Amino acid sequence: MNATDKFALNASIERLIDSKGHDAEARAAVAEFGHGLRRGSPVSFNAAVTKTGDTVLGHTPEHGNILTGDDRPDTKEYSRGEVVERIGYYKIYRVRRWVCMSHFWKSSLGTESETELAQEWALALDKNGKPEWFGERGRQPVFSFHLTSSLLVQVSRNVFVESWGPVEGRRHHGGFLLEITVEVSRDK
Repeated sequence: MNATDKFALNASIERLIDSKGHDAEARAAVAEFGHGLRRGSPVSFNAAVTKTGDTVLGHTPEHGNILTGDDRPDTKEYSRGEVVERIGYYKIYRVRRWVCMSHFWKSSLGTESETELAQEWALALDKNGKPEWFGERGRQPVFSFHLTSSLLVQVSRNVFVESWGPVEGRRHHGGFLLEITVEVSRDK
């Protein structure tokens, strides 16, 4: 796909989202692209490990012992199972017959908000690749528990609320999300 086609598809995605799925031309363009996407695994894994900066002790003849610190956090991201295509401002991927879209920078592990759920939308396709319904994601907490004082496990489920389709307002249950948060602090 060339840059001009990606630019046009980005505009179609924006029109689809702004119209809450009611723009037929935008639906058709996103459905056509999404139908050709390779499906990801039904189980995907995304993780980020962030370590705080470190200090280094050194010795120089001119200055003696020197302790210097790097206070920048070091984050490494890991991902398996998802096949994601970047189209302009959006990440687009396929789960079953759903074409899912989200803002790439709001939904990336390193740049997502800690207090606000990144918006995500789904365009469901029928067996022939034609649009069936469109909706925005919400997240329903299922349960959470602490394994230790620094290890929190949270289970939630994605729920897409239909804004265009046969039954507006209908809830379509997406996958479960398992989040494990490890709070590590170093005493200096």
